[in-house]
Amino acid sequence: MLGFDAQHLFVGGVSILMGVLLAGTGAADAVWLFQLRKARWLERQIGHLPARVLITSTGVALIVLGGLIASGFQLWAAN
Repeated sequence: MLGFDAQHLFVGGVSILMGVLLAGTGAADAVWLFQLRKARWLERQIGHLPARVLITSTGVALIVLGGLIASGFQLWAAN
């Protein structure tokens, strides 16, 4: 169930880095984040505060997912 592999570490690390970027900029209400086209669209659809919460939550989820991937966790193991 647990196994370490360079690919798992790389993919998990990238996921963690992207999650930290999203969570940090969403929580800090970075101006440049809401100048991005997709973030502006999301803000128009649901409002500024819910968009910030959704972006921050997505970042936290990526951090958790990256940690699971980097640790080598798998739901199914290849035989």
